[in-house]
Amino acid sequence: LCSMTDISVSSDEQGMVEDTLTISKARYKQNVVKIKKDDYSRLEYGQFLNDNLIEFSVYKILEGTSTKVNQKIHLFSTQFFTKLISAPKGTRSHSSRMTQAQAQHQNVKRWTKNVNIFDSKKILLFPINEEHFHWYLIMVVIPNLAEADPYITVMDSMGDKKDLAVEEIRSYLIEELNSKKITTISHKTFAEMTTVYPKIPHQPDGSSCGLYLIQCVMMIVSG
Repeated sequence: LCSMTDISVSSDEQGMVEDTLTISKARYKQNVVKIKKDDYSRLEYGQFLNDNLIEFSVYKILEGTSTKVNQKIHLFSTQFFTKLISAPKGTRSHSSRMTQAQAQHQNVKRWTKNVNIFDSKKILLFPINEEHFHWYLIMVVIPNLAEADPYITVMDSMGDKKDLAVEEIRSYLIEELNSKKITTISHKTFAEMTTVYPKIPHQPDGSSCGLYLIQCVMMIVSG
């Protein structure tokens, strides 16, 4: 048997180990995100924030809110939308029996297996990474349906329209209603949601979109 002093580690190998060490972590409900040393390079000027840094920042924001506020919010993973619109798994014959919306819902059905996003949730947050190039946020607000209609808000620091993403979210919500066998909310409720593009600050460069997404979440949580 060898002791720790018998093991020789090169400076490159040591750097690789240090890069994978957990520096900090944040928790949101049952989810935990860990920040490692190699995530820090994404904080340099001109770099895009990665999934870890986005989720860590948003988790920290939600950690600081009251239980009452947290109960009204459902935060989807930064990977959710990418998975939703990806090519469905399974055999071609199985996929051919489903509509595109149904096939896409199958991609993410397990992600809400243990939660009803329509039960007491008032705000659904979808952080979206567009082709690994641009971050923006879609928010679905579900008020008391006896008093007001739900609506979709798109917060994009480039000021772009996101009509295709909005339609994908609409379709997902309708299929989620079907999956959960919820009959108290009609499909029409989500199919006819108004899309809102609020005035938000625009990024002055090509890389700070992630920071603007985080700022949007802070504004939403603070009311």
